[in-house]
Amino acid sequence: MNWSNRKFQYGDGFFETLIVQNGEIRFWKDHIERINYAFKTLKLNYSPIFFDILKKEIEEKSNFGSSRIKVQFWRSGKGKYTPETNQIEYNIEVTENKLSFFRESTSIGLCESSEVIPSR
Repeated sequence: MNWSNRKFQYGDGFFETLIVQNGEIRFWKDHIERINYAFKTLKLNYSPIFFDILKKEIEEKSNFGSSRIKVQFWRSGKGKYTPETNQIEYNIEVTENKLSFFRESTSIGLCESSEVIPSR
């Protein structure tokens, strides 16, 4: 990893965290929408088949039943305040997700009352 790139020098990028459960990426279409929006906002260039390549690479790297995936994207090259390129680079980090927070029996409730306790 080149420590002098724009990711480290200027924070010129973003990340997306995904969950793979039972071999499938949860909410894949939502992730694509967010990543695509970030690419357009940062004016980063990518191929029309980029998302197919990314999905395949994530599936190949997440060989656990349940995984937490962090994909970091950044602008290639150097440059000071003005970037030299709009091409992207990315890194995929895979961690086994040993705890399953997404069980089918999970339910969510709403609090019906609250109390304000003033600080002293």
